Amino acid sequence: MQYESSITQIVGDYRRQFSHLARRLGELLFAGRQVRIIELGADRVVAVVSAMEIDYRVELLDVGDPTMRRFRCGCRPASSDPKCAHAWALLLTLSDDRIRGEVDAVHQAAEPSAAGALQPAAPQPQSNWRRRLFPVLVGRPEDQKPIDQIIEYHVQIADEPEDVALTIAVRSRRRLKNGGFGVTRGARISRSEIGRMPSADRDLLTMMERDSSELYDLDYYPEYYGRHSGKVALASRWMVHTVDLPTIMPRLAAAGRVFDVTSGEDERSRKRLQVDGGEPFVLQVAIADPVEARKRMSPTDMLTVAASVVRGEERIALDGSARVGAGVVMVGDRIVRLASDDPHELARELGCGAVRVSRDELPELLSELSVEPGASRFLEPILSHIPCATPTGVAVLTFPQAASAEIELELCGDYDGTLIPLADPRVLVSSEESASRRDPEAESQLRAFVLTIGAQPLIGERFTLPRAQLLAATSALHDAGYRVIAEGRKVRSFVTASGRVSSGIDWLEVATNVTFDGYSASLPVLLRKKSTPEGFVELDDGSLGMLPEKWLRQVESMRQLGGEADGEVIRLPSSQALLLDAMLAERLHSEVVVDRKFAAMRKRLQSFSAVTPVEAPKSFVGELRDYQKQGLAWLAFLRSFGLGGCLADDMGLGKTVQVLAMLASLPQPKKVSARRPSLIVAPRSVLGNWVEECRRFAPKLKVLDFSSSDRWRSDDAGKLGSYQIVLTTYALMRADVVQFEELGMRFRYVILDEAQMIKNADSQSSKAARLLASEHRLALTGTPVENHLGELWSLCEFLNPGMLGRLPAFQALFGSDADAEQLRSNRELVQRALRPVLLRRTKAQVLKDLPAKTEQTIWCEMAPPQRRRYDKLREHYRKRLLDKEELQGRQRFVVLEALLRLRQAACHEGLLDKARRNQASAKFEELIPRLEQLASEGHKALVFSQFTSLLDLLEGELQKLGLQWQRIDGRTRKRAERIERFQNDPAYPIFLISLKAGGFGLNLTAASYVFLLDPWWNPAAEMQAVDRAHRIGQKRAVNAYRLVCRDTVEERVLELQDKKKSLYEAILGNERSLLQDLSREDLETLLR
Repeated sequence: MQYESSITQIVGDYRRQFSHLARRLGELLFAGRQVRIIELGADRVVAVVSAMEIDYRVELLDVGDPTMRRFRCGCRPASSDPKCAHAWALLLTLSDDRIRGEVDAVHQAAEPSAAGALQPAAPQPQSNWRRRLFPVLVGRPEDQKPIDQIIEYHVQIADEPEDVALTIAVRSRRRLKNGGFGVTRGARISRSEIGRMPSADRDLLTMMERDSSELYDLDYYPEYYGRHSGKVALASRWMVHTVDLPTIMPRLAAAGRVFDVTSGEDERSRKRLQVDGGEPFVLQVAIADPVEARKRMSPTDMLTVAASVVRGEERIALDGSARVGAGVVMVGDRIVRLASDDPHELARELGCGAVRVSRDELPELLSELSVEPGASRFLEPILSHIPCATPTGVAVLTFPQAASAEIELELCGDYDGTLIPLADPRVLVSSEESASRRDPEAESQLRAFVLTIGAQPLIGERFTLPRAQLLAATSALHDAGYRVIAEGRKVRSFVTASGRVSSGIDWLEVATNVTFDGYSASLPVLLRKKSTPEGFVELDDGSLGMLPEKWLRQVESMRQLGGEADGEVIRLPSSQALLLDAMLAERLHSEVVVDRKFAAMRKRLQSFSAVTPVEAPKSFVGELRDYQKQGLAWLAFLRSFGLGGCLADDMGLGKTVQVLAMLASLPQPKKVSARRPSLIVAPRSVLGNWVEECRRFAPKLKVLDFSSSDRWRSDDAGKLGSYQIVLTTYALMRADVVQFEELGMRFRYVILDEAQMIKNADSQSSKAARLLASEHRLALTGTPVENHLGELWSLCEFLNPGMLGRLPAFQALFGSDADAEQLRSNRELVQRALRPVLLRRTKAQVLKDLPAKTEQTIWCEMAPPQRRRYDKLREHYRKRLLDKEELQGRQRFVVLEALLRLRQAACHEGLLDKARRNQASAKFEELIPRLEQLASEGHKALVFSQFTSLLDLLEGELQKLGLQWQRIDGRTRKRAERIERFQNDPAYPIFLISLKAGGFGLNLTAASYVFLLDPWWNPAAEMQAVDRAHRIGQKRAVNAYRLVCRDTVEERVLELQDKKKSLYEAILGNERSLLQDLSREDLETLLR
């Protein structure tokens, strides 16, 4: 049998096995050239059939064996022999004349089991109509049966639930054999029938089936709902929600077969409806001729309030026959959609007919109507005749129970005595006689102002206020014309205050009268009254008085610092005159009258700001700069007032010089018995500096270093009065204070250098310093007072006892209970009170008076253990270097080793022995506090050392303090990045630099302090290091400090600088010539 006859026979055999629909669809696929043969063999044919943009692989197997012949298709992979449209399209393609020649050739040439391949023909381009309409035609075969039923939609206005507008029941009328249609019955519709229906019906039924599936478990009742019978499952009644009306109404209007079955579903009861599928109507409420009614009607006459729905020029009156649902209105034979934001319940009620209301009740009715959503729109015909009123702002405050919680503020409007929360939706405000419209623009301005005082929106017209801002916000509200109500009580605003200050022998008396809005009382009386946690004062009439925020803080500070209420006045000790003057300096809305004594004191205090610089006495050797002359005048000012003072100039501005100039200017009493020395207490590390400075600047002053262990056994102990300056340390001061007291010693001045040593009020040093008897007291410290107010009490108690009150009270000013604003106010108050007794100048302030560069040596004292080990090492090298027989030509190397090891031992013992890396170092004890202070002040510093291992040790100490740093040494990469970070990032105040890596090529003008950890003997090398900061671009004075340990090789080298300058140049420069020329005397000098 030929292949052609086989295909023809196969087509004939299979015609009865393929359904009519499969054959019809296959013909369309074949006609559309959607079949592409990719394999053509003797017993197998493979093709790809494209349908609905999907490619299906179709195979015809065992073509020559009728008993085994079968199909495989990708549309039904589980079926062993599918009879689908794709398989029929393949058969039609094989029987086509266009490929018959290829079929014959394959049949004749192929073995029974061979499989050949035919190159597929290039796909033919589809015409426009095939590409666009073919998928539709496949889905709608032209020989399907026409629809045999008519769909009807029976609707009712839903009464509940409130979000359901309509209920729809789908009914159908089946076609009869005579061509007519039967009675209306429940609809049973197949999915194939839905596909042949008009689009409006198809969409509605699809949505109904979807919603029915969500509402009911249709799989549980398959027989009832027809889930498995091919019928569409529909609920008996479909509930149309209000939100779905914009989708449903246009489709109902397009379907056209909509009936109102409220009265029944039989032919005579139901009523055909015209569904309006257009834009929604809006509700409007009107009063019959309201203007004329006011003229001629009495209060008891009745007015008619009627409603209608409006769309453009079209208006439908809601008479008694109208039925209104949740978003729909049915009037007569018409059903229309209502705007979604209209009040449906109100529309439902007004749809039953007009409402009658008396004229005197009309304002109340309108007020209630205005609460409804969309009132401004549906009441527009009425509102246009009602005047608009302007509200007064009212802030209602609510205080939560939790002290840390924020305060709630509800914003209201006062409309002629009627309080309306701005969140209230009503657009009308009614009174007994009239109604008025609210003013949205004025309310918006009220709302905007509340946001400017720090309030944050919460919900609706409620806001939150931080407790810290309450009084300031309340004051701002009063100033803007708002009324403030707190916890149901009126809040009275502060108006003014008047005061009087009287002076006694050892006390000051303050009387103050405070006036509120319609109320006045004395300040002590107010202070005795109960105050709220929020800072209000309860007044006799039950209202709350609001003191100005700064007044309240100052009064509280006055009470904490020792003020005591006595009747209607407050008493303060006279030692707090400066504090009281600082409080009076901010007379907020007040007038204060002071007596003559206090006025004279204030006048003299005011002269402090205009003190005239004075020249140093002739006995002073040296030239004072302008700011130092100003400091000398300030010291004289303190002495004339009998006040103690703190000289807190920045580091390096010459506090020691100013004090020496002041001491040199003091006249000596002629009577020897009347002469008293001035006691200077300083850390031991700087005591030597004082001796040197006294000898340099005030050589005529008799100075006693009273710091030796046998000081009380010496002859000087009995002749302290014959000296003008006595120097001691803090440790010795603690030990000697009792003996000073027993001797009846009263010093002329007690001067504390590095006065931060007594900032701990409970320390033994602080207690001992306060016991020292003296005519005047001074404190010297470079620590800025404004950064350490919490530690000021001890210092001020030493300088001027009682000035800052009791310690617990002073601590309360800056305790954890004070908020940020209170801390700021208290800090300003204390700073203002201390201004006459505290003088601080920074380098930036006196830059024009400073030299371009200041150099200073900081002498370091080794601790006893470090000293003993250093002396032992020095003795070891001394013996080696002085023994020429041992050297035998190795002098150069032994000298270098000795200098290196001794310098390392002077810097830190950890450089010699890693086991001692954590032990104390005299240089670190001097350096690290200074670095910490500079970092806290915002300064930057360079730290140079020749030993990178010393920088490693310093890094560990800085890390413990939490200080950030940058570093450059011989191993550093990306130097530019580190320099850029140090120059521009304030987080890095310290730069650690090794000599070889940082001796040149660096521009570090961000630094104004330079520390040389280990002297390099060569002044030129030191100059290069300092010049890393002191160069073009530097805006501040540069201070260079050389750290040198006393009685070490470092000090010996400094002593030799003038005698043998070439020594220092050779150690770092031409070492060989130096070592060759070193004399025995030089070696003895170095190792002495």
